[in-house]
Amino acid sequence: MSQADNEGDGDGTRLNEMESRSTSTQNAHRSALAKWNDFATVQGYPMFPDLKEEFVCGKVLENGSLSNPNDPPLRKFMAEFANYLLTYQKKGAVKKGESKYYKPDVIKQHFTTMKSVMFKKYKPLGFMGKDPDWYTDLLSSLKVRSSTNAIARGEIVSKKAVGVTRDATVACGDFLMRQLENDEALGYEERCIITTLFSCCRSWRRSINSNLG
Repeated sequence: MSQADNEGDGDGTRLNEMESRSTSTQNAHRSALAKWNDFATVQGYPMFPDLKEEFVCGKVLENGSLSNPNDPPLRKFMAEFANYLLTYQKKGAVKKGESKYYKPDVIKQHFTTMKSVMFKKYKPLGFMGKDPDWYTDLLSSLKVRSSTNAIARGEIVSKKAVGVTRDATVACGDFLMRQLENDEALGYEERCIITTLFSCCRSWRRSINSNLG
């Protein structure tokens, strides 16, 4: 196969990846807009296609900036939208072991996607930057609340790490301490780190359980 053929295959692969990402983005936008319109209906607000610039941005100055960039009307609506996502319960049958509430990553996706859609449609919102302080504050609070709520319900918040059992921790400590058989000062520091982390995690878990109880 020629180099040109190889390059062509690479271009085709990249094109497929771009199309896949594009489809995923479009689906995320549609889902977020649908959730916003549900929220708007509940709150008695205009649905997304019927929103007006003044309703979202407030007064806009001649230079295209917001008269109140630290507290535009959208800040209040996004705060209410965040609370709606946190408390929304899925409709229809829920599979066994599945929560009726949205997972933290789903809540974050709906929230950040809706923010992007709003900023793209209403340019004055991004006059001072794409991530104003009021938005980052809301997003940070949303992340904490969604994770805390999930933990309180006994749900798994992250799949990035696999838990280590107590027996596995003991076995690691025994192995490290056996390195001393050759009169070499090996294993002390590593064993100390592992046991300290294990103890900290147990203390943190007890604290969480007591607070929730």
